[in-house]
Amino acid sequence: MEQIKGILLKCPSPSTIPLINHFSIPFEDLKLGVKCESCSFIGMQKIIRTWYCPKCSKTNSYAHYKAISTYFSLCKETITNKECRDFLLLNNRNEAKRILSNSGIWNVEKALLRTINKGYINRILRILLILFTLINECAKVYESCK
Repeated sequence: MEQIKGILLKCPSPSTIPLINHFSIPFEDLKLGVKCESCSFIGMQKIIRTWYCPKCSKTNSYAHYKAISTYFSLCKETITNKECRDFLLLNNRNEAKRILSNSGIWNVEKALLRTINKGYINRILRILLILFTLINECAKVYESCK
């Protein structure tokens, strides 16, 4: 447990200042939408259970995760359904709700205000980093025992 605590404390903490504030960039100047991993086109379209790139015709079911992470880095630490729809270029509030709910980090802060908390994502990332570090250490021990 102490080793895990040590690893957690060594993990760099992400900046809490949104980049658009730090660099004085208006939100309107951002290129909104989901980015295609294959051709880097920004503006993938949401179709049933996946995202479709009209430029290269590739699909990706998880493309929105990176877009939401980018939102947290650029804009602010929380996201509402409306902000999600605006940033991902979604028309359907239920689709945004599904995306936010299925992400596993949906929090209810007040009766009507629902947000995703960036801090929760950072904690998950730290835990994953610890797990990968421990797996690597176990692999080294295993190799040395051969």
